[in-house]
Amino acid sequence: MPIDKKTRLILKNSSIYIGETFGEGTVICAGSIVQPGAKIGSQVIINTKSNVDHYTSVGDYYYISVAHLEGGAYIDESVLLGLHSVVFPSLHVGAWATFGAGAVVTKNVKPNTTVVGIPARA
Repeated sequence: MPIDKKTRLILKNSSIYIGETFGEGTVICAGSIVQPGAKIGSQVIINTKSNVDHYTSVGDYYYISVAHLEGGAYIDESVLLGLHSVVFPSLHVGAWATFGAGAVVTKNVKPNTTVVGIPARA
């Protein structure tokens, strides 16, 4: 079945709570958790076993690859989180930022920046 622009696809074994908003074309893969109050933009892929905590805001064209966004994080558009990345609470990640696998983000990330390591550095 083709997925049109307005389709929101939520796969089995995902936990989606009441009160979230999802943009058009968003895909929530199996085993992912989206907590209460989260706001997810359009054309976002939340990959298998990812976690988006409460009151986190995610922009458009975003890809989470088995990562964890802690409460209140604000992620701009077109950000790529590598495998097992973590963004601490209430941080801001600028547009087009890229996180290496296992990056632990403990401070704000500027747009168009690649960060890696623990703690994550440019």
